[in-house]
Amino acid sequence: MDFRQALMHNDLRMKKLSLLFVVALLSHGLNAAELKGVTYDDSMKVGEKTLNLNGLGMRLATIFNVKVYVAALYVPEKANSFEKIASQKGEKVLIMHFMRDVGREKLSEAIIDGFQKACVEDECKMFEEQAKQFSELQPEVKDGQRLRYDFSAEGVSATLDDKMLGKVVGAGLDAIMLRVWVGDNPPNKELKQGLLGLES
Repeated sequence: MDFRQALMHNDLRMKKLSLLFVVALLSHGLNAAELKGVTYDDSMKVGEKTLNLNGLGMRLATIFNVKVYVAALYVPEKANSFEKIASQKGEKVLIMHFMRDVGREKLSEAIIDGFQKACVEDECKMFEEQAKQFSELQPEVKDGQRLRYDFSAEGVSATLDDKMLGKVVGAGLDAIMLRVWVGDNPPNKELKQGLLGLES
């Protein structure tokens, strides 16, 4: 192969690589969802199971609607109500991409407040200790970090980026804690509607 042929061969190889790169970018875009500049994949793996993105929602705080985090809810099958999601077997995952720094104490208080609004009748007393334990797992979160909650039949766990924070065991705890975000008394209606894939 002479010098001219080598240049043509390299040029062709670079064009193929560029095309593959563009295709990869496009396919990623087609398999992702975005809200306020925060992107989540349309599905995720939990063990051997694939969970589907149910929706994205924005956590707003105070009368000024301060943006706290963009949350994504992953479930076995897409559904537009808490009851339908809770009835599904298998894990559900909530991931929060924070858009500001939030202290550990604030997160802990939010968990307790959310639990008290979500529990009904005997649940409040029955799961009070587990809710307290879960609130104590909450970390200090920085802008750009992702806090993940895994809800399963065994209980609820928390992970900050790639660091496992711990798990609270308790059958039935998963449904109550998931109700905090998509039950009758969510932190804000936009968050619930987004996570359930409903129009605001």
